[in-house]
Amino acid sequence: MPGTGPHFHPETVDAFLDAVEAASVSIGVTKEDRFSLPLTKVMRKISGRAKPWGPVLQYMLDGTLPFAIRADEKLADSILISPDRETTILTAHFDRTKFDFPFSERINLMEALDLLNLSHQKRAMLDGLSYVGKNPRAYLVSEVEQLAREMASQ
Repeated sequence: MPGTGPHFHPETVDAFLDAVEAASVSIGVTKEDRFSLPLTKVMRKISGRAKPWGPVLQYMLDGTLPFAIRADEKLADSILISPDRETTILTAHFDRTKFDFPFSERINLMEALDLLNLSHQKRAMLDGLSYVGKNPRAYLVSEVEQLAREMASQ
């Protein structure tokens, strides 16, 4: 929802991107290198729960998860890991209770689709959930996560 959620200052974003580049094993790699598995592909394998982006980014920054950056793509799409480190990501968990600030009880359509591993064309899967707003719609996190658990158990 506009006006809600965290806001980022440009200097904070620049510092984060600098830290990611500094932590990477290499920049401008190709898929022929040992880092061949796109991080976003691994994240799509996680179903039934929120994606653990925070812990994974921390692993990247502290060196627990070596990674490389492919050139000329958006940051999330450019991060490559070694296939033998996939389990590190699949076993990571996002825990809202570990933060000093409250999370919203709602997420927007794109976040809901990401959590459910659905494309925009499959948004009708959300039709049974309650929401507020029109553009963007905001869904209850608890309902989206329940739907994700149901989908994962099928």
